[in-house]
Amino acid sequence: MSCSPQQLNPQNGVAYIAASETKYDLYTAGATYGSYVTSITIKATGNNSEAIMGVYLKISGTYYLVNEIWIPAGAGGSTSPYYSITVYFSSLFLGQNNTLSVQCTEAATFNVSAAIQAVNGFSS
Repeated sequence: MSCSPQQLNPQNGVAYIAASETKYDLYTAGATYGSYVTSITIKATGNNSEAIMGVYLKISGTYYLVNEIWIPAGAGGSTSPYYSITVYFSSLFLGQNNTLSVQCTEAATFNVSAAIQAVNGFSS
């Protein structure tokens, strides 16, 4: 007997990062089934120092580091970021009520978005 998703619905998680060492929640999975994270895109939009963006999975209030992404120093604007990167995940699953979060090491300005596939039920 195997389980397979019946339906995946595209969702997006978005955060505007403007402070260092502060965790920002991008997306919280539903209470019934959970969600898959397929990618995260970071756009550096301000005058920033070199930074590391941590990607976290929050489970019951505890944060677990999933990935770290290096972002170079540079200068940009809200409509023309100086740097953009997309990181793809093959199997990052957010269980029921789990949260995808990000945190930057520097006081910098970034727009961060996550592509999410929300799971709506399973068939066996």
